[in-house]
Amino acid sequence: MRFWAGVLFFFFWIVFSLGKHIEEPILAFRALRSLSGVHLSKESLLFTVVNGLFQGFSGGIGIVLPYLIPFLLGLSLLEDIGYLPRAAFLMDSIMHSSGSTENPSSPSC
Repeated sequence: MRFWAGVLFFFFWIVFSLGKHIEEPILAFRALRSLSGVHLSKESLLFTVVNGLFQGFSGGIGIVLPYLIPFLLGLSLLEDIGYLPRAAFLMDSIMHSSGSTENPSSPSC
């Protein structure tokens, strides 16, 4: 069980380490929004819309994508080497001992 926890800790450490380095250049895209202020007056509606689009896309892509890609690649690797099925097998015995066999852990209404 400790080995399983160690593998998961290492997996998430890798995901967040890689994501941090990928996030910085993507968030540098926000510097491009200053170019919209050169050609548009700051009081115009078009400036507000363009500024919001830059912030929305760079924030959404810059925060989610750098962490999602290493996570999915790592999850694929763990599945391909057979680690996830083994972890599911181990968790199945734990779930059986707690009485949660085929029932969801939270009831759906």
